[in-house]
Amino acid sequence: AFGVRGVRIIYDGIPLSMPDGIGQPGNIDLSTIKSIEVMRGPFSSLYGSSSGGIIQMISKEATRTPQIDFGFMAGSYGTTKETVGASGTLKDIQYSLSADRFDTDGYRNHSSSWKEQQTAKIKFNVTDSIKLTILANHFKSQAEDPLGLGTSDGIDKEKFTKYNSSSSSTVTYDYINSNNNYY
Repeated sequence: AFGVRGVRIIYDGIPLSMPDGIGQPGNIDLSTIKSIEVMRGPFSSLYGSSSGGIIQMISKEATRTPQIDFGFMAGSYGTTKETVGASGTLKDIQYSLSADRFDTDGYRNHSSSWKEQQTAKIKFNVTDSIKLTILANHFKSQAEDPLGLGTSDGIDKEKFTKYNSSSSSTVTYDYINSNNNYY
């Protein structure tokens, strides 16, 4: 998965961006999110300098009565997503649990991927004014890389023009009789 540079990612007040500014928003289970706040421009300076913006995610609170959720989605190219979640309150303990799996064969050869993630949020009401929240996430994924398009995948001409940056001269490359010969 590719990271996002220059945008700070915050989940329930916890910064998920690395010190070098790269964050991985794809590692967050969106089924656990209640709201997403996006701040750009001068408003993002509230969270530190050199931030091109803020994506702040706030997770759902536990329900008062126990609840279990199931979900299934399917699409083209063997794409499926299964989710299961549980939420509730037992005496002074609030819990919200979620697990999901995403699979796809991908549009191109060698572009299949899968990911599994689990999230647990448990809140203990120690006293009326003291609350302890435990937030745990697990993420595991695997993705194939289809690489770039081959020379014959996107070019239907026998020749194309390549510009040489050291001079403004034009170099023509022959793909049909490749041998890496320039003429």
